[in-house]
Amino acid sequence: MTSKKGMRWDKDVMYMALSLYNRNPAAYRDIVENDWLQLPSESLIKIYKNAMQQFPGIVPEMMLWMSNEAKRQNLVTEGYFGGLILDEMAIQEDLQIVNTKASTKFYGLSDSGFDVQRMQALNEGKFESKLANHVQQYIFSGLTGYRWPFANFPNVQAPPAEFVLTSWLCIYELYR
Repeated sequence: MTSKKGMRWDKDVMYMALSLYNRNPAAYRDIVENDWLQLPSESLIKIYKNAMQQFPGIVPEMMLWMSNEAKRQNLVTEGYFGGLILDEMAIQEDLQIVNTKASTKFYGLSDSGFDVQRMQALNEGKFESKLANHVQQYIFSGLTGYRWPFANFPNVQAPPAEFVLTSWLCIYELYR
């Protein structure tokens, strides 16, 4: 094969490639760039990975996908136990308006859940929406190395109390 363009990938190959990419993106990049294995490009993997609509908070579809992938991989019991990896990243402030048949939604505002909003309203004496400039991403990391991102909370450089509230919310949802 001279070119991977236009290649139709089998479902099992895509599952394996997504699994590799989710575990270690840098290693996947090395495998593809050095032609050690013929695998889908990183850009195609990102399209498949981001095919699910993302929105603030814990994404139920992502939790279901995480559970189904664990079952598909025949994850041992210990793999369902683990911890959380929290990554707070700076993002570009941006407000997007998404129109659908059912509604119009704004994306880009700080949204770390109702409990955090109530806490901020009590502390500041007012309730207001701000453009997010950071995002907290929560990743489940199992004892066997199984990792999966499942929640993100856009915020305005979160204080420690916000981390506590969102972390316990994530722990509760993982337990459930």
